[in-house]
Amino acid sequence: MTREFEDIFIVIDALDECPKNGDREDVLKMISEFKLWPSSNLHLLVTSRHELDIERELSPLLMHPAIPIQGSQVESDINLYIAHELATDSDLMKWPSDVKSEIEKALTVRANGM
Repeated sequence: MTREFEDIFIVIDALDECPKNGDREDVLKMISEFKLWPSSNLHLLVTSRHELDIERELSPLLMHPAIPIQGSQVESDINLYIAHELATDSDLMKWPSDVKSEIEKALTVRANGM
């Protein structure tokens, strides 16, 4: 079936949110099987937080280096987004500034760069 298309793109987002016991293992096996397919028109993008089991399974399959999307630049974008929403949302604008500050801190920390 893959030969019927010029290019096939598969995106698996937030693989780390897939439960470790069972489903994640099945998805990782499926991804490994893709690599065995003779088709060169299959393109795969997987996103995940850093998890050892995922890294262990996917690292040998990489054709290009992994691109980290965590860090200070992402945290800065998250801060800007949260601050914008707190300043412009008609409901949130009514809240006291100390509450908004607390919300901003909690969301930024819990976002963990994602």
